[in-house]
Order: sequence, then C-alpha cells, then structure tokens
Amino acid sequence: DRAVWSAALPPDATFASLQPGDAAVFLRGADAAGSPILTAIDRETAAAVWTWRSAEPAVSNVVESGDRVLLGTPTRVVALDARSGREAWSAKVTDTGRIWPVRLRPFDDRVVFLGELVIAGFEARTGKPLYRHGFSPVSNEASLDGLDASIPRFREEVEAAKKLGKGLGLGSFHGGQASRYQDLAATYRARASSSFSRGDYGDAWAAGMQRDSARRMEEFHRTLQLVNLATDAGLAIGAMIRAANVKTAVERQELFRSSILKAYVAAESEEYAYRPCIKFKDVGDSFTAVAVVDLATGRRRDVVVSPSYLSYGLWNVVDFERGVLYHHGPGLDPGSYAFSEPHVVYPYGKVRTLESRIVAVPLPE
Repeated sequence: DRAVWSAALPPDATFASLQPGDAAVFLRGADAAGSPILTAIDRETAAAVWTWRSAEPAVSNVVESGDRVLLGTPTRVVALDARSGREAWSAKVTDTGRIWPVRLRPFDDRVVFLGELVIAGFEARTGKPLYRHGFSPVSNEASLDGLDASIPRFREEVEAAKKLGKGLGLGSFHGGQASRYQDLAATYRARASSSFSRGDYGDAWAAGMQRDSARRMEEFHRTLQLVNLATDAGLAIGAMIRAANVKTAVERQELFRSSILKAYVAAESEEYAYRPCIKFKDVGDSFTAVAVVDLATGRRRDVVVSPSYLSYGLWNVVDFERGVLYHHGPGLDPGSYAFSEPHVVYPYGKVRTLESRIVAVPLPE
C-alpha cells in the first residue's frame, strides 16, 4: 500500500511512541539533550505544528478537549494550547512521582487523572482542582517500589553466572543495596516520627509500613551478601544454585507486579474506578478495603473486606451492574477462619497463615 503522507521529524530527536488524535498525531520522545518532548503532527498537512518540552515526560494518554491538549506527567496534569503547544495550565497531583500507571479520562468539562495510588479530577478549561483521593497500598511490595531498579542488574548477573559457571560476584552489590535500604528505613522512621508529632497519623502509619518494608529488604540483601561472599570465594556449585534461586525470585516479583498492573487496567467502568487500599483503626489494627470512586463527581465509598494480613486482598473484581464486589482474602467473619499447615513465608520464617477464599460483598449505595 502507498503512504497517505510522510512527515520529516527532527534529526536530533528520538521518538519512542505515538498516539493518533482527531486533529494531530502526537509523538513522545526526547531531544538531543535527553529532555522529554511531545511533538504534534497535523493529520492533514503532515507538518510539525509544535513541540512541547518539559522536565518531566508525558506518561499518560493524550486527550484533545476543545482547544486544549491534556496530558499527565508523573506529578501533574498539563493543558497545552492545541494550536501553539504553549502551556495553558498545570495542576499538581502528587509530589512523589510514584503513580504508574497513569491515564486521563475526559468527562464533559473536566478531566480525571487515574494513577495507581491517586485519582484526581480537574476542570479541563482552567485546571481548577475538583477532588483528589489517595490510596495507601495493601502491600508496599505490590506498588511501584516493589519492582526495584536492582532487578535488571540481578538478571544480568544471573545470566553471567550461568554462562561462566563462577560465583555471582554480588557480595559488594548486596552490601550497597543493604546500606541503601538502611538509609531508607532511617528516612521513613524520621518521617513517621515527624508526621506523628504533627497529628498526621495516616502518613505516620504509611511511613512506618515503608520503614518496615525497607528493614526487611535490608535483611534480605544482608543475607544475600553473606551467601555471595562465600560463593565469590570459589563455591561455583553454590553460586549456580544461588543464581537459580535469585532468578526465580526476580521472575516471581516481576509476575507479581505485572498482575497488579493488569488488575488496575480492569479496575474501571465508564463511570467508576476502584482501588484496593488500607483502612486502619491504629497501627496494629488494619484492614483491606476497596475504594470505589465516581469519576464524574469524585464521590468515594470504601468497602472493608478483610483484615490486612500478609498482603491478602490485592486482587478484587467489581461487578458494577450487579453491585457486587468479589474479593480475595479471609473475609470478615472470624468464625470461618481456617489456618494452613506451617510453611515458610519470607521474611516471617515458618508460620501458619490464614487460608484465603473468594468473598462476595455488596457495594454501598
């Protein structure tokens, strides 16, 4: 087939993805200096209409709304003038930038920012905030922090060990990782103390959970450091066994994270979105809940479904038509709890866990 048209792109830019719109085709990429850009190509003339440059990349879909082009970055919603690409307004959503995946949903005169741990609505014309909901993750390991940057390094080292039949050489690496998580634990501990003194008990609890997670990761890396120092000394067979174990752990973590992302994709209807989250009475008494948000109005209702125990309650399905929530967990009826045989659960050691089940509960009106 013959091309309808072709467009010359800037030779010093690198483009990674494109999205067709009504009036333009939008290309995401980076300029010669590595700064994120978004270029609009007119669909009729094939001319580059404008290029938007920013310190943050566009990580959402692009929405055309009248004379506005709307997009999401890791921390904000941005509205550009459709003709010039100039920034019309910018509204902050979060300071953390840990909100993947991000999608924008238009609703008449408003736009909704759908992130992993935050949902926020804004006026499409002015950027005026209409509502914002944050969600504490059921498991810190299940959110973006769980897919640590060390995973690609793990994979490379495992492959090298398998090919050479030598020790993994990860002793110093795990020592550095352990120190990093030790620093993170100290940071979260300070944040928890500061938040508690201010009376912000929700943030104090979240920081405490992050501190505990960082401590567990520190212990994990300290263990691997000792093992790999031994294998570095010449235990090639031990190194190969460790390589297989690490490879399995990495693949399990990646599968875990992938399943969570797929669950978020399925967690929407035309009018609603839902997120698993934590509800708590105090630090030691927390529950898994599912928050359902009306995207047009911002109204939120939380359904408490299980005690928060060993990350139960990550997978849920909401049937909006029938008004039923299907939940994975032990449920709220202590009379139906059953315990498994003792088995090893990292980092808790040998434990007896509550057996999980599928529980159906009605959605609130």
